[in-house]
Amino acid sequence: MRRSTALSVAIATALSAATAAGASPAQAEDPAAGVPQLANLWADPQHPGILHVRGQSDSPITRVTAHFFAVDAPDGTAESGSTSDFTPYPDGYPASGVWSAVVQLPQQGDYRVTVDIEDADGDIATGLSHGVVLHYRTALKIQDLKITPVAPDINHQRIAVTGTLVAEAPGDPNAPVTVAGGTVEVGTGHGTVEAVTGPNGRFAVSVLPARHSFQVGAVPGPSPAYPGALEFDTFGSGVTTVQAPLRFSVSTHALNPRTGGPVTVTGRTQVLTVRGWMPIGHVPLQYVSHVKGYDYIIATATSDSDGNYALRIPSTTPVPSGDVVAGSYDAPFLSQARQPLTLRLAYATDIDMAADLGTDDKLRVFGDVWFSDQRAHWPSKPTVTLEYSKNGRTGWKSAATIPVTIRHNKALYLEEFSHTLSGAPADGYWRARFNGNPDLASSTTKTFHLHRHPTRIVGFNASPEPVRKGDWVHLNGTVQYNSGTTWKALGRAQVSLYFRPRGAKSYRYLYDVAADSRGRIADFEQATVDGTWAVRILPDSQTPYLNSNQVSDYVDVR
Repeated sequence: MRRSTALSVAIATALSAATAAGASPAQAEDPAAGVPQLANLWADPQHPGILHVRGQSDSPITRVTAHFFAVDAPDGTAESGSTSDFTPYPDGYPASGVWSAVVQLPQQGDYRVTVDIEDADGDIATGLSHGVVLHYRTALKIQDLKITPVAPDINHQRIAVTGTLVAEAPGDPNAPVTVAGGTVEVGTGHGTVEAVTGPNGRFAVSVLPARHSFQVGAVPGPSPAYPGALEFDTFGSGVTTVQAPLRFSVSTHALNPRTGGPVTVTGRTQVLTVRGWMPIGHVPLQYVSHVKGYDYIIATATSDSDGNYALRIPSTTPVPSGDVVAGSYDAPFLSQARQPLTLRLAYATDIDMAADLGTDDKLRVFGDVWFSDQRAHWPSKPTVTLEYSKNGRTGWKSAATIPVTIRHNKALYLEEFSHTLSGAPADGYWRARFNGNPDLASSTTKTFHLHRHPTRIVGFNASPEPVRKGDWVHLNGTVQYNSGTTWKALGRAQVSLYFRPRGAKSYRYLYDVAADSRGRIADFEQATVDGTWAVRILPDSQTPYLNSNQVSDYVDVR
């Protein structure tokens, strides 16, 4: 009888499997009482219409017959078919080996199998069974599965998967027919792509790899033309992509980041091409922190279409150490790159201040600075900068550097500072700033808007000049205050009157003179000696005015 090609391959495969599962034919024990025995029974894993029998006896086995019964048929039902067309494996032993047959049944379906074995001595064993069910159905398979290229790169990223869908009749494994209009699910290692076969059973799909290394497989889908058919997986060659070199730049946007606040790390991702290093977008980045032998992902970002990225790292530890990692180990076309990044983070500080602008145009400030972390310490000579701005928004300038008196140098203890600034502007904005250092973060007080109106006395005159002794000296002038660019009368102001006799070194305060509602002052004193009369405004601190300059007039008494 002509040997089936599929059957020859199946027999070789079956014998290898049977031998691996148990003793070799030469090592089989003698069957009891010379009765043939069924050692194993199984359907071929690749060809559902091929059945394998492994038997043994005390004399050469001369005949093997298989009987088939529908699995849903009750006991006693006649068999659906049988076959004795078993062929022994050529390198086997006559009394112990594997026999295989291509089963021919009138209808496809699932069948229980029993086996009869007869040897040369005339011994016959019948109804032998291992509970095997033969799935006697059409097999849908993929032939000529091909993947090109198997090493795609960044310039040639897609792979083509092609093959032919065939249907193999269970009773004729050597004559598969192509299946037109069938569906095929192509596995790409990260999902599936469905293809539909053409008139010749061929299919082709284009796949964009999503992993660095994977295996391509294909499995037929259900076919209306072959209901109940078995669908066999087929695996093609493995695909390993070529990963192009990747690099990226790193720059921090904070020289002295504050503990507990975010640190922004920026840069650009680039890939090496035939034209050199070029920006590449959509690259994942992450900051991986190393803590006690463990790696923790602290922050993630993705570069934009131009390769630019901004990675915001929370500063949760005083000196976090780790790596910025670009790309992923399993990326299809980009290698993974990393750079170490250690941030020296400053401990947070706080500052508070009170400020007052006196009528004497002196700015008096006092305040406190402190930190909360037990690990922090003040430097040997810390200072606070007093800053001034005309509008409170821009143009801040340093007005004074104020030393901080360190008394405790411990967490949550207030350390004091104070300062008096003479000649302060009448209108301005003020704040105090601790500038910080690599270990202590900067901090700034709220802004104080302090304002007082300058004052003056214009047209002051002591008359007449000269004056006779004993006559009256008349004192006149006008009190004004500044409002923006305009001087206005300051009504009801209290003006202090002073007199210095000729030859004296200092003035003597006499009394206060009240201006009228128009700011005018009018007073008189009896002339006694030559001397200088002077007036000055010294407003109460509760009023919004500054002291005025002193104005004077000399009177000669005769």
